[in-house]
Amino acid sequence: TALISASSISLESKSIWLLKTLPVKAATILASKVMFHWLVLGPFFLILSLTIVIMFGASLWQSILFLILPQLIIILFGQAGLIANLFWPRFDYLNETAVVKQSVSVIVAMVASFVFSGLLIAGYALIWNRIGTLDQYIAVVTAFILLLIAGLGVYLNTAGVRRFRGLQAP
Repeated sequence: TALISASSISLESKSIWLLKTLPVKAATILASKVMFHWLVLGPFFLILSLTIVIMFGASLWQSILFLILPQLIIILFGQAGLIANLFWPRFDYLNETAVVKQSVSVIVAMVASFVFSGLLIAGYALIWNRIGTLDQYIAVVTAFILLLIAGLGVYLNTAGVRRFRGLQAP
């Protein structure tokens, strides 16, 4: 639930015009912000996942799911945070701390990530454990998250690009 991308556009502030005038497509800029989010968090969670797989002697199928699912969740939360920041950028700050700790986009991304995580846990605890195994649930969740990532990717490459182009610092 780290919120690296939820303030990444706001931190551009008055120099956002520099970013927008680069000879780089807006979709590439947005994708790079999501990938930076993944680069900061992904390796740590890969090591954590490998540790869990080794400690608990997971099967090959479990190992694959335990390695892939956290990485996908990082990308999903990176996309969601970036979209929140496209909707609620904060360019009127005196200190970068205000953007990271007191912006609407960070609060929205934080609440959304906690609610999403809680729903995943509750989905298994209240429903799925009666009808299937944990491995099956993780596989279904992984497929669902892949669909969400694809949908948010399409949004970022279309409406997100238009929204980014329309941003203007005060």
